[in-house]
Amino acid sequence: MGSVFTWYVHQLSPTLVTYQVTKAITGADSITKGLIPNLTIKIGNEDVPVVYTDVIEFSTASGEYVDSAEIAITFPSALRIFGSGTISPSPVHSITCRTAPAGLVCRLSPLAPGTKYTVNIAADQGGTPSVITASRNVELVSVDTFVSNESRSWKARLFSRSFGLFAAVFVIYLTGVYFAVKRLTQLFRRRNRLAFVGRLVDSSGTGISGAVVQIRVNEPAKNKREYEAVSTDKEGDFLVNIGAKQQGLRGTIRIEREGHSTVEAPFENPVLFLTLAQTPPSQSIASGAAPCLLDAPDMVPKTRETT
Repeated sequence: MGSVFTWYVHQLSPTLVTYQVTKAITGADSITKGLIPNLTIKIGNEDVPVVYTDVIEFSTASGEYVDSAEIAITFPSALRIFGSGTISPSPVHSITCRTAPAGLVCRLSPLAPGTKYTVNIAADQGGTPSVITASRNVELVSVDTFVSNESRSWKARLFSRSFGLFAAVFVIYLTGVYFAVKRLTQLFRRRNRLAFVGRLVDSSGTGISGAVVQIRVNEPAKNKREYEAVSTDKEGDFLVNIGAKQQGLRGTIRIEREGHSTVEAPFENPVLFLTLAQTPPSQSIASGAAPCLLDAPDMVPKTRETT
């Protein structure tokens, strides 16, 4: 789960480059000539009625480092470019442009957050150019679009695809952390819980079933708690904080102690009550004394005859 979250946080995202086009007009059109008599614009000996200047500014807003990218600046129709120029942010950055049928194709190198490049174009047409790129891992948007996206309401961000994916991954991550902490807490609490096993009988020794057993521990402080009430089973047995009896249980128990007869007997009930008889001083197992056995299910010891 942690690897999925790390992948989402560090996955490669396109480098975002914004652009802005600023236009200026210098010319001797009819209105300007009416204000300034005898005004002319010449390039060499050629009269030029109007010069349209476009300033295109590129700025890397976010994303990974990109070695280079090619960006096309294309006008609505073929035009005459009187001149063009470029500005790079430093001597170690470069921007070079070549002519295209309806504009320029410029190569910017490198792209990293904070870098800015400028292209100036003087032409004979005033149409607004389009700016596009086909470079890998580069996304190009206008400044207006970028500002509009950044100023969207929190509701729009909340329901965006990227935020939804992040939220889903984050919820899964938190869910895993929650259950891990819960499991550790349960294990820690179990260390401070005690287990109780017993049998409730009447004066004749018969088990009493259906009785409610409630246990509360007051001391020591670390074990202080009230345990969930349980009921005695048909044999009068109760188990507190230890689970339930295993159905179909069968096994054998053997007990040895110096000075006492050895006990070995089968059992079907995990609640065992045993009687260990002392060996008379004149007898021992080594001299041929019979071991003491318990009959299941009452576990009453008896002596097996030997020949």
